[in-house]
Amino acid sequence: MMLAHEMKCTEQQIKAIGLAALFHDLGKVNVPDQINKKTTPLNKAEQNIFELHGQYGVEVGIKAGMDKITLDVIAHHHEYLDGSGFPKKLKGDAIHLPTRIVTIANVYDNLCNHIDPNQSLTPHEALSLMYAHRRAQFDSAAMATLVKSLGVYPPGTLVKLTNDAVGLVMNVNVGMPLRPRVMVYDDEIPKEDAIILDLSAENKELAIIASIRPGLLPRAIYDYLNPRKRINYYVDSKSKKDKPSPVGGR
Repeated sequence: MMLAHEMKCTEQQIKAIGLAALFHDLGKVNVPDQINKKTTPLNKAEQNIFELHGQYGVEVGIKAGMDKITLDVIAHHHEYLDGSGFPKKLKGDAIHLPTRIVTIANVYDNLCNHIDPNQSLTPHEALSLMYAHRRAQFDSAAMATLVKSLGVYPPGTLVKLTNDAVGLVMNVNVGMPLRPRVMVYDDEIPKEDAIILDLSAENKELAIIASIRPGLLPRAIYDYLNPRKRINYYVDSKSKKDKPSPVGGR
């Protein structure tokens, strides 16, 4: 929805895209758990079954009376502009804008939140990979908007600071993309009262020096910061001038 908003979609289109995003994987209810939850690459037979989840989702969606945009997204959210997707290997304009927007958000989310946490990328790494190696698969305007909206260190990025503290990026500072707000791990402070530093306002010697993969964190630090539970995005209805960037929440 944030991407749709930034790409100047109408309010009606934004709502439709949000609904479609919620239901895009509906068909997975008819795919066996051993395939949905498998952490290693699927074999050919498993891949063939997995690729049917779009068709399954459309069948359920039609029975539920879902609109055409939602059904199109369910059917085609694994299609890529260069024709490398499935199930129909559609290209270019054959893939409609709502589907392009949901597809790029879905790929980003899957890279950051892999079913095997040890394989999850940082948001920074996910954006870098998508832009450097998979750019041809995505709508160019959606890709550019995603990078611009999420910034250098997107919300949810686990980072190391110059003082060796570990923290979670909570929201982007649009004017200073290298200096976002960061929630800092401190085992002496309850996580409900965790310190949040605004790096744009703190001593300029304090800065981010690296992003950290979730799977590399000690369990205690990961549970304290817990990016999956804390990060979300919203669209503010105010003017562009007044609209804050994406923020973290609980």
